[in-house]
Amino acid sequence: MRKGVDMAITGITAEKWKAFVQDGGELIAEIDAEDLSTDRSFEESNEISHNLTTGFEIRPSTIVYDEDIGDMIELLGEPWVKLCVSVYRQGGKIIYRKLSNGRYEAKMKIAL
Repeated sequence: MRKGVDMAITGITAEKWKAFVQDGGELIAEIDAEDLSTDRSFEESNEISHNLTTGFEIRPSTIVYDEDIGDMIELLGEPWVKLCVSVYRQGGKIIYRKLSNGRYEAKMKIAL
């Protein structure tokens, strides 16, 4: 994550996020690769590299499911980290896909 730098998350408004969290469904955002990893090393991972443009998942550590730690992350974490933790703690998932402009589509799904 880019500490101290504003993230370029597009496609999400406060209203869309609230409806998504309450009702579930699907929400799509666009983010910079550096918001996933500052060194972009994930792009060369054996598990991910062959799925960059078709879709892949980067699951969070199981520590986010700990109530106290997860709450602290959602309160104090970087914006994208907070969104990810919230999605996964609600049983959802995020599928990333590299776009032609070098950014990533993040398709978030929560089934309620």
